Amino acid sequence: ELLKSQSSNSDLALEMERIKKLNEEMEISTVEIFEENIELKRRNDELSDAMKRSEKQAQQSQLEIRKLNELIKAMKEQCEGSSTHMETVKARKSEEGCSATTSKTVRLVTAELPTSSGKCSESSSEESTHKNTITYQCMCIMSEHYCGRLTLTEVHQELMKFIGSFNFGKPSLAMVINCFMAASAKQASSPSEFGHLLASFLNKQLEEKDSKGHAEILRGVADYCHEIVELKLWTETATIWEIVAEVIFRAVFPLDDSFEGTRPSLVQFTDAFIEASKDERRPYTLFVQLLKRVAERYYLLEPEDYRDLCPLMMENCQEIVNIMDRNKLDEALKNTKMEYAENLYVIMRKPTK
Repeated sequence: ELLKSQSSNSDLALEMERIKKLNEEMEISTVEIFEENIELKRRNDELSDAMKRSEKQAQQSQLEIRKLNELIKAMKEQCEGSSTHMETVKARKSEEGCSATTSKTVRLVTAELPTSSGKCSESSSEESTHKNTITYQCMCIMSEHYCGRLTLTEVHQELMKFIGSFNFGKPSLAMVINCFMAASAKQASSPSEFGHLLASFLNKQLEEKDSKGHAEILRGVADYCHEIVELKLWTETATIWEIVAEVIFRAVFPLDDSFEGTRPSLVQFTDAFIEASKDERRPYTLFVQLLKRVAERYYLLEPEDYRDLCPLMMENCQEIVNIMDRNKLDEALKNTKMEYAENLYVIMRKPTK
């Protein structure tokens, strides 16, 4: 009996040892399962975040598509209007022969410009249609740039394809930049993108030592300012001068690392300021709005010294100021209210001693 009892105890001890090993293995398995659960949770969180980002991108894409569809619809309406107008001109020419007439042709955005003859009207209408098309194409190219599908270099290459193209009426570089500025007014939510692109275009011409191309780009900006005044584009976009000012401001002053290279100076846009000054409703609005943005920038960067920096900026623009009526300019500065000063005049003008 004693031997049987000892044998039974030995078996029991072995069984307990086996159970102990099983428990240890189960503990190890439990830890591994716990770690796997943590990893699965992490992956699920990443997947959830990715899905949220995808949904957001999808919503943004849908919004872009909706905007582009609206633009396409507007372009079709403009083209239909242009076609109808050309038919009217042809009918008049048939009735009146080769006598001089006064007609109207569709301008860049929506208005009409007076012309002196049926032949001139037809030519202007065709040019206006080409400009509308280029403007629309510029907006599409910029949308691709916003979405990250086109780099700065690729945007430059795409815009250069318009120059001399028969399909677009063989436009000059100045006309393409004119359309580029018109596109900026339509996509006013992102003037910074147009600003650093404008700077990159100018820098590209400097790198290639193309002084003529550099001058044409600046001429294109000035031409657009001329169109704003002549066609009274502020009736369609009330803040159009503020938009143009922001584009030039972002071209001259780098606010981020979106573009590296030589930046233009404000003085290089003198012709644009001259054309803009012809808006008799608000003398020197473009120049004043740009000075306002400069003052705001200096205030953010140097809140203690900005009152000394702003008059220096005004002195650097003396070449522009000299062509302006001082009394009208000072009045415009005084009428421009600032958050941290009484008006822009007290910031930009040095106090007389």
